[in-house]
Parts: sequence; structure tokens; C-alpha cells
Amino acid sequence: MKTKENIINKVAIISFIKYISIPKNEKIENTNNNEKTIIEFKPFSLSSFMIISQGLYSSTVNIQNDNKTYTLSLNFNHYNLEKILTYTNSENKEYILKEIDKEINVIRKVQLKDKIEFTVLSKLGELEENEHEKFIPLEVHDIL
Repeated sequence: MKTKENIINKVAIISFIKYISIPKNEKIENTNNNEKTIIEFKPFSLSSFMIISQGLYSSTVNIQNDNKTYTLSLNFNHYNLEKILTYTNSENKEYILKEIDKEINVIRKVQLKDKIEFTVLSKLGELEENEHEKFIPLEVHDIL
């Protein structure tokens, strides 16, 4: 349930991103608070996304603060994509659905014809790691 106490406003996101962006050599611990904190982005602008696997997608947003760029990663499933597509025109929706049906086993980027704006509620995902960093992506909790 969405309450005023568990929504972090967009101004607080910078502190949050600094917290979850952890250099590869540092240790990170799960505090089991992931389910309690819901972060609202209003509006969230989607101009492209990556197809990670069938039914799993990811988008990134860069946020500037103190002359530094922070990248926020947002993961979502096909159910959430269907909700997102209710906020766009039929031509853009049709294009996106055709794009995700192509080569479903290949990780690739889908560039939208028209940007889609909507409100997203998100929560912390699971720790991920690559050769440069450890990070915790945000996962879509709901699309409003």
C-alpha cells in the first residue's frame, strides 16, 4: 500500500543513488529493507530500453548532481511493459511490440519512436555485478 511515509520524493533520489552505487572492491550487505521502501518517479521518461531476455527489460536514466553523473537502472517485466504502453499512441505501441518479438534470445536495445512518460513506483532489486561495479537496480513495483 502506498503511503506518504514510504515514498521518497525525487529530490531524495540523489542520496539514494549515491548509497546504492558501490565500487566493485567494497562490500555490500542486504539490510532486508527492500520491500519497505517504494520510490516514486513522476514523470519517468522512457525513450529506449534493453531487452535482457524474453519478458525482462531494463532502462537507464542519468541524473546529474554536483557535477557527477549517476546512472539509475530500472528493470521491468512484460506485464509492466503492457501497462507502460497504455501511455503511448497506437503507432508507438505497435512498433514496440513488433520490436520485442524480433530475435527474442538476443540482448538488444529498442529505441522508441516517441518518448513515453508515466509515473513509476519502484523498489530495490537484487545485487548485480559486472567487471566495473556492483550495483542494485530498481525494479518496477507499479505503473500509475
